Formats: sequence, structure tokens, C-alpha cells
Amino acid sequence: MIHRALALAIVLALAMGGCATYHPPSSASWGYRGTMKGGISAVRYASSLAMCQTIREKDMPAVNLADWTAAGISECAPVVITAGTGWFAFSIVGVPENGTALSDATACEIARRQAIARVPLFNHPVGTGSWMATPAYRVTNCSPVAVP
Repeated sequence: MIHRALALAIVLALAMGGCATYHPPSSASWGYRGTMKGGISAVRYASSLAMCQTIREKDMPAVNLADWTAAGISECAPVVITAGTGWFAFSIVGVPENGTALSDATACEIARRQAIARVPLFNHPVGTGSWMATPAYRVTNCSPVAVP
């Protein structure tokens, strides 16, 4: 029982405290956009059109379209995410040129926490006969960016 509690504490520490620094994509990306009824805009981006389309296809079943403005959510199109201000973004460490940007810091943090909650866990051996679940990847903190 102590091993499970310790493993859970380590997983939570890694997921919540072991965040890396966000770096904007190094080149133009592909993304899809939407504006929530509360006025917050969002961009989900990836390094290629094919990756953007794959991510959008996976994301859409979880999207409640009633929460978005009448314009809905766009198809994938070229998008530029740069260092700057006005927006906030996070990404998944180890998944290059892929992330989410929002026009509100609180919304970014909420989306980031939702991403952390969906992190798959890997079990790996620690010592003789013991296993520990650790996050398959880490999610960066929300950082200021510009989305022209």
C-alpha cells in the first residue's frame, strides 16, 4: 500500500510540477481555430496539414459545439505562433511543433490541466517485483505568445 501511495505521489509531482518550458514552433504550422461563446479564441496547431487534420478529427467528437460561436471551428489552415503577448500556449514535450494557444490565461491553464488529465501512463519496473506508473509525456506550462 505504501508503494502505491508513493507511486501516486511521484506521478502527481511529475504531472503537475515536472513541467518543461514552452517554446513556440520554429516555423509556420497548421492549425484550426474557434471562438467560444464567452469570447475566448483558441488555436490547436501541428507541424503539418496531415497532423492537424488527424488531431482535429480526434478532437471534434469531444467538442460541444453549443459552447462555440456560430462560426464554429475552422478547418486546418496555415497559422503562425510566435513569441509575444496577447495569447497563452502550452505544448506536449516530445511532440514537436504541436500545441494549443488560447486568448485567455485562465482558459489556457484549464485546457492544460485537462491535457494533463488525459496523459497516458506507462508502467515500468522499479526494483524487484515492483512497478510504477509514470506519465508518458509532460505538458508545458502556459506561456505568453502572439497569434497574428
